[in-house]
Amino acid sequence: MRKYLIFAFLMVVSTAYSSLKAQQILGLSTKFSNSFVDWVVYTDDENLDGTLALRWANLNDWSGWDFRVGELYGSVDQVIKDDFNRYNMRADNKIITIQTIWQDDFFHWRITTPEGLILQLTCENPTNPQEWELHSDTYGLFRIYTAWENDFREWAVEDNLVPEIDQYTKLALMFAAVVSSTPKQ
Repeated sequence: MRKYLIFAFLMVVSTAYSSLKAQQILGLSTKFSNSFVDWVVYTDDENLDGTLALRWANLNDWSGWDFRVGELYGSVDQVIKDDFNRYNMRADNKIITIQTIWQDDFFHWRITTPEGLILQLTCENPTNPQEWELHSDTYGLFRIYTAWENDFREWAVEDNLVPEIDQYTKLALMFAAVVSSTPKQ
């Protein structure tokens, strides 16, 4: 009887863990309508919605962010304070690099994982940064765009990337698009 209980427990834990990894991020929106420092991250399971928050909002310091989505959590920090060209995302004992492809061009980003995966996120229209896309024959398609035209408070995500790309990398893509598109207020 004890073996069956242990087996049942392991099956429940295994199923819960695998369902967590399979959560789809649907988008994010500002927590307050007049501020871009606190965000709610939406998933296809409303019980696993998360947050993305500026760490030192009261100091108007845009160099550090913290996030949590279900059991996923970590931080995003500028490599050099007040240099918006390069960030490191620290999560799950790894570092994902988020950096502009060209210095001070905030419409083309390169996301690099410790496993050597390199993804490029591009703004569709740099004069109005509402639509961002990663399109790769190898890895698939990832789009993030404003849910309402000219309203940077709410973003939707279309995620058609291969399953090998983890949720942390997808959060890094979202971070690059949203933080470089929204006003610093």
